[in-house]
Amino acid sequence: SSMIPRLHHYQDLKKCLGEDTNNTNIKNGQIYILRKGEPINKNRYGILPIDISKLLKTNIEQGYIGYQSGYLRKGINHDGCSFLNAICDILSCDKINLKIDLIKIKKILIEKLNENIFRTLYSSNLENIFKNPASNKSAMDNFKEYILNEPTLNHTYLWDYLQRENILYDNGLNIFIFENDNLLCPFGENVGNFYDTSKNSILLIKHKIYYEPIYYLQGTGKTAIISCIFPYVKEEIKKIFELSKEGCKTSYNIRW
Repeated sequence: SSMIPRLHHYQDLKKCLGEDTNNTNIKNGQIYILRKGEPINKNRYGILPIDISKLLKTNIEQGYIGYQSGYLRKGINHDGCSFLNAICDILSCDKINLKIDLIKIKKILIEKLNENIFRTLYSSNLENIFKNPASNKSAMDNFKEYILNEPTLNHTYLWDYLQRENILYDNGLNIFIFENDNLLCPFGENVGNFYDTSKNSILLIKHKIYYEPIYYLQGTGKTAIISCIFPYVKEEIKKIFELSKEGCKTSYNIRW
């Protein structure tokens, strides 16, 4: 309720300045933070579940961003493959003007896959998972076909691959995925080797079949400076590393 008078005052001020207050977030390039929606609409920003917000030291209220700072989830296009669309959004945000889409990222993943990498993915289990005795195609070709055509493509078999060096980034990266109020563990992987403190990290949140990227927004009044990939030196990222290293030895996901 404390937000309502503040918002009214703000709109009165805008009217006083002769600015249109209808749909301000679009007309004035103003970022308005949503509370609800799983998933939220494309290019909107939303508050994270409370426990994730706390872990990421974020306390942002619904409403115009103003000068607030913290981690928020971003709405994206979910057509085709929500997981890879979220990755594309992060790549486009990080590498300015690199407009990468689902078709391009799938092409990259297929072109960069070779037998040496394939044999080591998913703790060397992809060979068994994608081998089809009834077909004369190799397990690797079946995996490529899966990347191209699988309608329910998610993080499970791609997580390890996308983190590797020279796939999305020269140095590789760490991908941390939250679901509900849990941090997911890389199933079947040795968590001691899975993440690397010398690499940058990206954050995703998953709701059922939908994935959304988590960005850090530093409000500048109307808009925000947006960070989409994070170095290990950030205190919150260190904390996520610690949680994963300890918790994922014994669990599929972690509450903290």
